[in-house]
Amino acid sequence: MNSLSEQIKGKEVLLVGNSESIIGAGLGPTIQSAEFVIRFNLSIAHLNSCTGTKTDAWVFAMKRQRVCRKIYNNAIIKPRACFRHERHPDPGVDFNFIPLDVSISSVQKELQTTLDPSVGVCTLWYVLNCSEPKNVSIVAFDSFLNKNFHAEVDIPRSQHPVAEEARYISYLKSSKKINCLD
Repeated sequence: MNSLSEQIKGKEVLLVGNSESIIGAGLGPTIQSAEFVIRFNLSIAHLNSCTGTKTDAWVFAMKRQRVCRKIYNNAIIKPRACFRHERHPDPGVDFNFIPLDVSISSVQKELQTTLDPSVGVCTLWYVLNCSEPKNVSIVAFDSFLNKNFHAEVDIPRSQHPVAEEARYISYLKSSKKINCLD
């Protein structure tokens, strides 16, 4: 397998966040028609017509092997490529994955924070700074304004730099570095 940057070079890339704002937004067909779709963490085990099911790459950061295996095995559509975010050590999962070569400290510097950026924002930073996509779009990235579409409980907002991530995404939108589909 190639690095993520090699796989998305020259492509129209859509990063699909996990916000429940995606439910009812009618974006399933748009997601399905995207050239290259990237999804995150638990989402691949909970896809449906609202979220679309297309998954070219899955970026995950779960710590425990049993969680990684369960999510992968329960995925409706198996991702073509699985990328392990560097935040946690290799869980020894029994499917092929590629380390995502993103520097968390570089993302923290860009966001001006010492907190751990979310996997979605780290991947967005990587796509924009370490790759050569044709263009980049995002959907369901609301900086934890809403809970995750697949979660019964809200993810603790204290583990990520929520305000800094919101400012970063707002800057990327206003400077036309990314397209926002919702």
